[in-house]
Amino acid sequence: MIGIDRDLNGIPIFGIPADSILDDDSFNKEARKVVTNIRRDEQWGVVMPLESDDAGNPMYSFDVLRSDGATSIAATKEVISQLAQSIANVVLAGFVHLGQDAVGSRALAEPQQLLFQRALQGWVDGIAEVLNRFAVPRLFALNGFKLDKLPFFQPEEIAETALAELGKFVASTAQAGMDWGFLDDDDPITNQLRQISGFDAAPTGLSKSVEFDPVKRVYKVKR
Repeated sequence: MIGIDRDLNGIPIFGIPADSILDDDSFNKEARKVVTNIRRDEQWGVVMPLESDDAGNPMYSFDVLRSDGATSIAATKEVISQLAQSIANVVLAGFVHLGQDAVGSRALAEPQQLLFQRALQGWVDGIAEVLNRFAVPRLFALNGFKLDKLPFFQPEEIAETALAELGKFVASTAQAGMDWGFLDDDDPITNQLRQISGFDAAPTGLSKSVEFDPVKRVYKVKR
């Protein structure tokens, strides 16, 4: 990245008189800054004295010491893409790059998204746990409230429930004779499934009469 930033294939060398180096004068310090900071931005360029010694040799020079081996720098876009991929992988978000390089599929994206959601859920739950353990009790104690019943932070589920898969599962298990608790609208399992599906809790007090058809092995609501 340093080579790309400088657009150089070697080490920058600033030749100055030996007296400046031995005395460590201001010009020597400025020359050090030039070879350290030169790059393709506002630092792109060198201004130096144009002087020669008694023999006509330049007293100052600026060049790049090149390597005898390969000196080519990889394409900037490829390097940035690789670094971006590495950063995304660190936070388990590598799935955001699927398909950008004509590589990737939904089969690869779904498990990666699930892993990211699980990790994010754990991180959020950890924050809530710290707040509930330290911040909330101290806040209410400072304000003179009793500490026997305190409110608490409860993060919602980050991962979205696959309703199609949930529906198939509930229907299949119900047809197999599994009682999901749909005999009454007030059944807690009903509200739990509604919560997983993202719906509000069922209204209370609305009971219904249900009978089981042993032939078709399904429940029917009596009209």
